[in-house]
Amino acid sequence: MPSKAIDDTVMKKMEKNWHDYNATQRRIFNYLFTHQKATKEELASYCDTHTNTIRRYLNQFTGEEILERMSEKQRDVDALYTFKKHH
Repeated sequence: MPSKAIDDTVMKKMEKNWHDYNATQRRIFNYLFTHQKATKEELASYCDTHTNTIRRYLNQFTGEEILERMSEKQRDVDALYTFKKHH
């Protein structure tokens, strides 16, 4: 599978819940579809939303195993988020 492809498991979760997501949540996904990865600040700027709101959604999507946080540090303001890769 090409590295830019989104895992089928992740796509199915997003499709199943797409109608429940609000405009900001959908914009997060749209940004990641295009750029593959992003920081909280990039998403906040793109969505014109406060970083705390973006953090809440990112935590939700990470918990649902749709996104994964790419950072070794616990509190990393530059942590990147990307679609989860299931193997």
